[in-house]
Amino acid sequence: MLSPERNARRAPPKPHPREAEVVPLLEAGVPEKEIEARLGIGGRRIRQMRYIFEREQAARANSHVREQLKVANRRLLEFERNLGKKGVFSKTEFRQLLMLCHPDNSTSDEMKAHLLNLLKANESRLIKPDK
Repeated sequence: MLSPERNARRAPPKPHPREAEVVPLLEAGVPEKEIEARLGIGGRRIRQMRYIFEREQAARANSHVREQLKVANRRLLEFERNLGKKGVFSKTEFRQLLMLCHPDNSTSDEMKAHLLNLLKANESRLIKPDK
């Protein structure tokens, strides 16, 4: 068996003139013996084509998985940023909300509307998600 260094220096095999006919058969899962009988190409060459085909398929799958991981990592980073924020309200906003909840409340309608908008804006951070 060749060492990885020697194998890395080896030139890729030249494309076979009938490779365009072999690849669809490989995709369809046709056995090597049948491809050899149909096209008259040697088994060794068919195995080389299968190896190249499978390697390219794996590379395409890897790139798709990498893209999905990038999206997931971005979402996780955004979630961690939101999680790391200390407090939902400023001290002043919290005091105003306490005043609104107090039984001796005499808060103006303007302030009530402002605090309601504040609560609605932070709703997703205040309510536990349903399981």
